[in-house]
Amino acid sequence: MLIPELTGRITAWIEVGMPDGGRLHRGLKLAGRAAVYTHRDVQKLLAQLSAANIDRLADVPDYEFNRAFVDEIAGLLDRRSNFSISITERELYLEIGGRTFTTTVVEHRAGQE
Repeated sequence: MLIPELTGRITAWIEVGMPDGGRLHRGLKLAGRAAVYTHRDVQKLLAQLSAANIDRLADVPDYEFNRAFVDEIAGLLDRRSNFSISITERELYLEIGGRTFTTTVVEHRAGQE
């Protein structure tokens, strides 16, 4: 995902899942800052990204969602789902279909594990 400002300049690069190291590297160079959000094996992701020799990889936060949380809400979402989401102190709250779900978002960084 690209986050451009009104001038069209890209200010942030966001990857979801298990991104390719080359793509993340390109996004980080283009935007100056990047982040990864995943519910996959974060240790495997960090090893994969470390092996890709990405400059400034330690500056890229890798946010991990609990896989059980993602599995639980995945079945409730459809093309026209209405939901609300908020994050407070790394706790994510999602309300969908009158039900509220919560999970902790854990931050990891390559080289700090």
